[in-house]
Amino acid sequence: MFAKAAQNLSPADQRVRYAVSTKIGAALVLFFGAAWCLLQWSLATEQRFMVEGLTRHFLQLEATICAVVAIGALIHMTASALGWAITIIRMRRPSAPVAARRPALKSTARHAGALS
Repeated sequence: MFAKAAQNLSPADQRVRYAVSTKIGAALVLFFGAAWCLLQWSLATEQRFMVEGLTRHFLQLEATICAVVAIGALIHMTASALGWAITIIRMRRPSAPVAARRPALKSTARHAGALS
């Protein structure tokens, strides 16, 4: 679906990719979670599904598949949201190493000492 590998993307593009992936995961969780709830409600309230039979087993299998897909989508959504948050943190963090900032801190400390 995507032409470039994730390693070759800029942080802004990675952020957008993770955000879209999170929204897709949320939509899947909502859809399959609602489907599972409706199937469970049908199994509990409908008289025709109360009796053990092939139809009841089919509905139970369908509900199980919906639950598995919803859980998988939830895991995917969580991983995408975590990747999105990490990308945001990387974008806001300065890219200069800590050692390069130390001389500036020392001169600031000397300047502050000279003022007092």
